[in-house]
Amino acid sequence: MIYQKKNAQIDCTAEFFPKKEQGLSHSTDSVKQYSRQEIAPYVLPPISKRKIKRTGRRQRKKHSFAKLVLVCFTILFCTATLDEKYNSGKLVNFALNYAQEKITDYTDKKINTETNSNLYTSLQLPKTQFSQDEQITLPINKQELQQLQTNQNTNEVADGTAVSVSSSEQTPLGADGEIFYPITKADLSATAVTSLNNETIYEPDTLKIFESYPDALTSYEINPDEPLVLIVHTHACESYTEYENMYPNSENTRTENTEKNVVRVGKEIAHTLESYGINTIHCMSLCDKESFINAYNTSHDSVEEYLEKYPSIRVVIDVHRDAIIRQSGESIKPTVTIAGQEYAQLMFVVGTGQSAHSHPHWEQNLSLAMCVQNEAEKRYEGLFRPVNLRTVPFNQWLSTGYLLLEVGSSANNLDEALASAQAFGHVLSAVLNTNSLN
Repeated sequence: MIYQKKNAQIDCTAEFFPKKEQGLSHSTDSVKQYSRQEIAPYVLPPISKRKIKRTGRRQRKKHSFAKLVLVCFTILFCTATLDEKYNSGKLVNFALNYAQEKITDYTDKKINTETNSNLYTSLQLPKTQFSQDEQITLPINKQELQQLQTNQNTNEVADGTAVSVSSSEQTPLGADGEIFYPITKADLSATAVTSLNNETIYEPDTLKIFESYPDALTSYEINPDEPLVLIVHTHACESYTEYENMYPNSENTRTENTEKNVVRVGKEIAHTLESYGINTIHCMSLCDKESFINAYNTSHDSVEEYLEKYPSIRVVIDVHRDAIIRQSGESIKPTVTIAGQEYAQLMFVVGTGQSAHSHPHWEQNLSLAMCVQNEAEKRYEGLFRPVNLRTVPFNQWLSTGYLLLEVGSSANNLDEALASAQAFGHVLSAVLNTNSLN
């Protein structure tokens, strides 16, 4: 008898009859009968074609999502590669900018649904308490501004909120129906050099870091022929307000004019450092001109190129301008008055390795920031806000002396920012000259 399993043939006859024992004749009585189950218990029952097809479909569906993700990733990668090669990355930049606009619109709508909130839209400043006189949160239109200008004393606006306006104030007027928002001064000085606005999961020993010697300040000499400082601008188009007490909702605090944006501030820092014998390179490239969201990639390439070309560079300063705006539209102006001069307050932003790129020496960047801020407190008390510790590294892994400097906010004017830039140049040159080997 022969049983089949697929294409294999099994001869079971050899199992039916035992070998003839010596002295015994072969007879049918010596034959043991086996049932089908005993002969081939492993023989599978027949499977229908329908069941086979159904099983195949299940197997294919099991990995369909992973295959779809792989196909989509491959298409995106090929598109980005071709766009970068033949179109200078314009398509990718357009897509990223479009996504950023949609995310911003969604966030704005979500914020506007909340009521009676004093949270700031700035990610770099915690809640700050203001006095009752400073809490002017009502947007004012042209007609109300005209009414305020005609009176010298305290006036009552639509909802009864008192706004004090002096006769000498020149309140800006725009087109009919244009909305104006208040600009409020605030002293946001750090209570101590070691104080942090910590947005990370890390809990650094700030006193120990402050007492340690920054790696960027070890073993260097000031040579007039070799650059020691590099100044760059990731968000070069950030600029300042031209208004004093009120600003219109149509105001644009971004410009490519390098005499009005943060490039002008960097120029003032570089000029001050040079006057103290510190050889400085000022990169005036508008890294955010083509794409704001891709600006850090652009500045990364520039900084990396300069560091390779000039190994003598010890300090890299990425100059920015902050924006501190309440939900109501009120813009906060961080300002400190020193010897009768108004300065836009400064702030160091130190990135860590909590997210994105690995950043093993972020504590060295923090150490240098505290060292410079400590020197500033001796010369310009109250000039600095608390150091802002962030999860994103901001290219600071490129150097142990990489500093991200926020000069004022969008509510400060350019003169205040330039005064602070000059003060920062004095402070940094003092730190570099003091720690030099020569």
